[in-house]
Amino acid sequence: MKRISLLLLLFVIGTNSFAQMNLYTNYLGVSKSNVSSNQWHYAVVTKSSNLQGQMYLDGVLIRDTLWQNNSFSYSKLYIGASYYTSFSGFFKGQIDELRISNKVRSQSEIQNYYNSNLPFSVDNNTYALFHFDENTGAVVNNAKGGSGSSKGCTYTTGKFGSSLNLDGISNYADCNISIPTSNITIEFWFKEDGSQSGATLIQPYGMYSSNISLTKSTVVNTNKTTCETMGNDSLVLYKNGYITGPQNVGSQPIHTDSKWIKITGADSLYLHTMQHRLYDYSKIYDKNNNLIWTWGGESVPATTWYPRTHTVYVGGNDSVRIEFYQGYKNFSIGHLQVIGMHCGLNCNLLATATTSNPTTICQGGSVIINASIGSNYKYQWYNNGEIINGATTSNITQFNSGSYSVKITDDHGCQNTSLPINITVNPNPIATILASGPTTFCQGGTVTLTASGGDTYLWSNNSTATSINVSNTGTYSTTVKLNGCSSIVSQSITVNPNPIVSLASLNAFINNNSNEITLVGNPSGGTYIGSGISGTSFNPKLAGLGNKTITYNYTNSNNCSGSATRSTIVFDTTGIVCTSTKNDTITTHISVTDTLIIKAHFAGLNNIIGTTEIKIYPNPTSDIIYINTGDFTQLSGSTIKITDALGKSVFSSLINQQLFTINTSQFGARGVYTVQIMDGNQIVKDTRKIVLQ
Repeated sequence: MKRISLLLLLFVIGTNSFAQMNLYTNYLGVSKSNVSSNQWHYAVVTKSSNLQGQMYLDGVLIRDTLWQNNSFSYSKLYIGASYYTSFSGFFKGQIDELRISNKVRSQSEIQNYYNSNLPFSVDNNTYALFHFDENTGAVVNNAKGGSGSSKGCTYTTGKFGSSLNLDGISNYADCNISIPTSNITIEFWFKEDGSQSGATLIQPYGMYSSNISLTKSTVVNTNKTTCETMGNDSLVLYKNGYITGPQNVGSQPIHTDSKWIKITGADSLYLHTMQHRLYDYSKIYDKNNNLIWTWGGESVPATTWYPRTHTVYVGGNDSVRIEFYQGYKNFSIGHLQVIGMHCGLNCNLLATATTSNPTTICQGGSVIINASIGSNYKYQWYNNGEIINGATTSNITQFNSGSYSVKITDDHGCQNTSLPINITVNPNPIATILASGPTTFCQGGTVTLTASGGDTYLWSNNSTATSINVSNTGTYSTTVKLNGCSSIVSQSITVNPNPIVSLASLNAFINNNSNEITLVGNPSGGTYIGSGISGTSFNPKLAGLGNKTITYNYTNSNNCSGSATRSTIVFDTTGIVCTSTKNDTITTHISVTDTLIIKAHFAGLNNIIGTTEIKIYPNPTSDIIYINTGDFTQLSGSTIKITDALGKSVFSSLINQQLFTINTSQFGARGVYTVQIMDGNQIVKDTRKIVLQ
């Protein structure tokens, strides 16, 4: 099966690393800023059928480029080490949740997975999935079916559940699968301890240098650095045919070939070569012909070439010369081919994004994110891996949820991208106030206001209840809180005053023969209610005899009402009691009218002084008798007493109030009853008769 190889390089120094993309032969080298030791990181590599490749770290796209179309067969997938002729590059750290998919996972899928903070699950595009939750034993299970093997690995607490724990000395795992030809995504979680200078995380075995590895370096490729051969020369150095002569490589090489390389704006040269043999050497000289680098060949068969990567510090030279030495006569071919090269700077650029504000805010709030500051730095901010247009200053103010990072470029062209800061914006509650009735009403009315939309409430009157009762004009607001966010909602209440209503006074007693009386209510325009009322007039004759109450009702333009009342007594004549004697028989003649009026004059008796008028009505009566004592204070200590025909008392009371209302049902039989007014010494001052019909 033919495969396109892939190489993921995570270049790290301490807690900082720098991004690199190299397009040459079968290599895709990438690093991501702030890969911190002893912390979990999520790495993703993709390759599509059209050779498009992406690289993600912690959900952020850090490289997007093309793979070269070289074909190789991947027959194994190793974890924690690489294999060429023997295992090497052992990784010290943890690896968890390895998933291989037969599709290119989209940027949104990758970001959503990273933000979910959940373990992988099998879907229709999952080719293989290893959770590493076995905890013990020599088997690692593929959630899609089948299994691989653990070669001495132990288990420890992982990103999710358990994880492989690799010692960096000899243990590794074999997934026992081959990966798809194209349209592939490899994703996993890893944590390294910071002690290694280079190690393999994952190797799709079948092509040399195809491992996904962790390498300590600070190399970056920038647009300001170039390296190229001088003139039209290519970087193929070779000697074909059999060579004769001494075999002393050190002093008399059998064959040499050299090329000049022009370097611009860089301090390091990176060569990617095909391996030559044991007796072949390469050397690089600076522009003054000083030897600055040498490399001896490896003991490999003459017909086999292996790719190698070399780093040469050129010390600011604008040109260097590379020489190839073939040192063994019996090999027909001596051949060094530089299949790729690039130049770079040793950058120590640190990119950070920080904020002093909480990263979880409420709708309408904001977060200021600050980038690290340096001389002549250039900035570009990203949200969820996408460029924020115009965001090119050292800080940004954000109001929306998202994952924010910044790419910083210094004046040397070095670049670094910060770890993302995740901002969460919680919505403010949708607060409402519901009134139980109209919000405009008259004085004396009330309405209940009920708030909703939150879990706590604080009203403008300091009430913390859900509902409040309102009876006064004003604007009533409440602060509604939900999940730490708040909204304020208010309701205006208008309470219209009731009108001040009055009714002109009436005489306390009005003769039933009196003319109609014009009633005067204020404000004008109201209505009068009571006996004998006709429009705005009171007619005593129509009202009838007795106590009469007149009410004046007025309603204003706000539909608010008020009222006032007046009372009067309608009477006719004064009852007269006469006594005559004939033939030794006493006959009492009673002239009974509707109202009895007693003019009581008390002078010097028991401190009772003055004159008052006592009215008794109606007379005759059938149920109720009213006794109005007038200015009763003049009768202090006096008594009113009612007796039946046999002299038995049916009612007696001190005169201590103006009006007595007496229910005649307590009297007994119908007939004539006597009303007596007595002073404080119980001396009768006046006597009158009433008739109970």
